[in-house]
Amino acid sequence: MKQNILLIIGLMLVNASLFAQNMSTEQIPYRKGPLWGYASPDRTITVTPIYEETNFFSEGFAAVKKGGKYGYINRMGQVAIPFNYYVAKPFRQGYFDNPAKRKTDTVLFAGASLRADGYEICINTKGVRMPQCPAINENTVSDGKQADTIPMKSYALVKANGDLYDKIIDDYAIGDNKYYISTKNGKYGVFNNVFEVVIPYEYGQMKRLPVNNGIYLHVEKNGLQGLLNGDGTVYLPVENNEVSLFKPAGGTECLVISKNGRSALKDMKLNDLAAGVFNKIEYDKEGGFVLTDASDLKGYYFTVTGKEVRPAYKSVRSVNGGRFIYVTNESRRSGYIDNNAREFFDD
Repeated sequence: MKQNILLIIGLMLVNASLFAQNMSTEQIPYRKGPLWGYASPDRTITVTPIYEETNFFSEGFAAVKKGGKYGYINRMGQVAIPFNYYVAKPFRQGYFDNPAKRKTDTVLFAGASLRADGYEICINTKGVRMPQCPAINENTVSDGKQADTIPMKSYALVKANGDLYDKIIDDYAIGDNKYYISTKNGKYGVFNNVFEVVIPYEYGQMKRLPVNNGIYLHVEKNGLQGLLNGDGTVYLPVENNEVSLFKPAGGTECLVISKNGRSALKDMKLNDLAAGVFNKIEYDKEGGFVLTDASDLKGYYFTVTGKEVRPAYKSVRSVNGGRFIYVTNESRRSGYIDNNAREFFDD
């Protein structure tokens, strides 16, 4: 059966590893017309746009493209490694085990390819091929997913009435009152600690949402979905095609509510986060939402800052840990937008 609830906790990094890739945002790839350079966060040009492509700086170097091939520049915009490569990846820290010294030697390296078929080698910061590629120690990250069901418990509750319920699924408390999600004749309902039915047994599915502030029950009836408060009062009418709960890292809990082919993004008070309704709203692993309108144009909602980029692009993807999105318009021009909705391009 299709899951009724989608709870995703955005990716959260553990303590930074010594060998983690260090992507800088002090200079941001900036496009002016067809050419690329760099700008500071306030959009002041720091490296004149003369390149076919630029990428974020990493470990003090950035891969840039000129004359159809890639090379590397330093933060001052000076060419550090000539334009010899068909592929040029960011510099990062790796290590070699050195048994003679009983330690590991750290080193900067980048994956690059001198061949059109993309065969990669590792180079150092002078562009010299390394005899072997260093090992890397990746950050550990969550896969972003959490089960939408509460672990099964065992209950020794004695029925006050033999036909009150068939099986208890879950329980929760509101103040001094205890409530039990249970089934009867294949339907879900809720009774309390004095054996009163507070939510009738009429729902095809019922699950408690793991929300920090309050008790909410996700329910399904006749193929439609809604939310109830823990005391049985209606929070969101059971008239939606889908109701999904998200808890992005750095943001607050929010809902995507879909009805009749239209979706809205709301906070837990049912206020709009992104203005209006959309044909599709997709959660992004970096903690935002891709917004798609009726014209199939895409925008973005940054959960960390609460900033919205209205749909105007053919494609949108988050980059640099969700601090930016990389957008492409209908003319195939691309550029970066930061999480304050500032554009780093000028057509």
